[in-house]
Amino acid sequence: MDRNVSLDMLKLSMAFMVVGLHAGFLSEISALGSYLTVQGVFRIAVPVFLIINGFYFFPVLAKGRQTTWLKRVFILYAVWMLFYSYFWFSLPSFSLKDIIELIKNIIVGYHHLWYIAGMLGAALLLCALQRFSSAVLVMTIVVTAALGILIQYLGNYHYFEGSRLDNFFNLNWFHRNALFFSYPFFCIGF
Repeated sequence: MDRNVSLDMLKLSMAFMVVGLHAGFLSEISALGSYLTVQGVFRIAVPVFLIINGFYFFPVLAKGRQTTWLKRVFILYAVWMLFYSYFWFSLPSFSLKDIIELIKNIIVGYHHLWYIAGMLGAALLLCALQRFSSAVLVMTIVVTAALGILIQYLGNYHYFEGSRLDNFFNLNWFHRNALFFSYPFFCIGF
């Protein structure tokens, strides 16, 4: 696929948005400006990146090169997980909680590596659903996105306040994962 300069410029501006999001852009100058950028405009960056990744995944899938693509992305993920392993890896004390936390870190990814794990999971799901019609894919987008939004809102508004469900729905990895976050946007780009 040829270079697309306009997409490259969009990706560059989105990269600045992600940096601004994590750096608390304008937080020391204007509370309103910070809120409008960090909690507003800059929040489109990650979904737009996933849409672009889905757009570039279409020719990969059309040419039957998904295995090569998946291997490359998995190696990228594994290398960065290994690089950050000092911060997240510890031998579990054989308690169920420690073992679950270790497995969660491997599957979901350490902090910002959730994006690569989510993209990998979205691509695997799309590979499994590639034979279905566009109407079915649109239905899966709507259902998975709606479930992700529902889970996030139930958590944010503490609908089940004081229960384990409230704690569970407020875990980022539960709604910001390959199925409920990455897949809908990745599939839109596809």
